[in-house]
Amino acid sequence: MTVRVLAALVLLLAATPAVHAGCAPPAVEIVESQPLRATLRWMPREGATGYFLQYSTGKFPTQLSLEARPGEPLTAELVNLRPGTTTTVEFCEAVQGGRCPGP
Repeated sequence: MTVRVLAALVLLLAATPAVHAGCAPPAVEIVESQPLRATLRWMPREGATGYFLQYSTGKFPTQLSLEARPGEPLTAELVNLRPGTTTTVEFCEAVQGGRCPGP
């Protein structure tokens, strides 16, 4: 798990528990941060067909599904963030023929 701190925004980036290790992307960057939103960018692992992300800013989680293309970075925009709080972002990597469990 990696903790990134930007002003009053704290994001916890974590892999969803999985049968195999390495479910989260190897290096996630926060490329833009505003009080209520943040943009994440990363290069997909070789063999990944996509990623599922889940984060929560209140009672209900927000889920994102992104398709991976070889050699192209992925970006995800997290919205409705609450300044001064911690947001946990869970990653799940999809591969040909399956994906890790949850989110």
